[in-house]
Amino acid sequence: MRRIQLQIPSVKEKKESQITEVPKDSRISHHGVVGYELKIENLSYHVNEKQILHDINFSLSGGNFVALLGENGSGKSTLLDLIMGFRIPKAGKIFVDSKEPHIDDLTLKANTIYLSEKMDVPVYWKISDYLDFHKHFYPSYSAELEEQYMHEYKIKRDTNFRSLSAGENKRAQIVAALASNPQLILIDEITAVLDIVGRQKFMGHLSNLAQRGCTIVLATNILENIELFTSHLILLNKGQLSYFGDIKSFMKNQKPSLFIEQIAAVLEAA
Repeated sequence: MRRIQLQIPSVKEKKESQITEVPKDSRISHHGVVGYELKIENLSYHVNEKQILHDINFSLSGGNFVALLGENGSGKSTLLDLIMGFRIPKAGKIFVDSKEPHIDDLTLKANTIYLSEKMDVPVYWKISDYLDFHKHFYPSYSAELEEQYMHEYKIKRDTNFRSLSAGENKRAQIVAALASNPQLILIDEITAVLDIVGRQKFMGHLSNLAQRGCTIVLATNILENIELFTSHLILLNKGQLSYFGDIKSFMKNQKPSLFIEQIAAVLEAA
């Protein structure tokens, strides 16, 4: 498993009735952005003889919030790596804002955030060290937003990473990400380490950002309430695209309480 090491430079019915909009305390004021458009054409990827993704095609306009779902080993993390430019397609093309992400475009990178459970921060850093390191790479970084999100996620600048739980560690990384005013956010499986309150806040903040124009792709196995926050759905099954489209079309007027069952049915039938 590839890990990223930072270095110092030298709910069913209850949810339907109770969670019908983004929580009010998550509406932190961001300026509007023009989210990056994603276009995937005949994308395939393999490692040695193992086929990981096969002939993936979809196009996503900016400002949408997409849930990327599938069983373990379906290719979710690999797809995010390819969109981020960490890997080069074996066949086909990926375009982010009409650019190929594996070609190092500094403007593209300066407006794209990648959040992953595989990201490590040096344990001897304080949160202030991490935030100061992070903001140098993002010209649109806002100190005002940083302070607001630190209050929301209840973290303090002088706290050492060595003393943080896994969930608190991710909260610090979320603060840095959201304060960066990105045009694209790629998220790989971090919701699993957040507690109930942290997850609810995070999903609300992401939904708020999408409403203001940011494009978001969230890979997760935590499906609780996700249909209430996201606009689109990507389903991967054994490296192939089983579904791409908006949530409403996927549900076809079925009750929201059947969302998870419908996901499972599509994946099992593929």
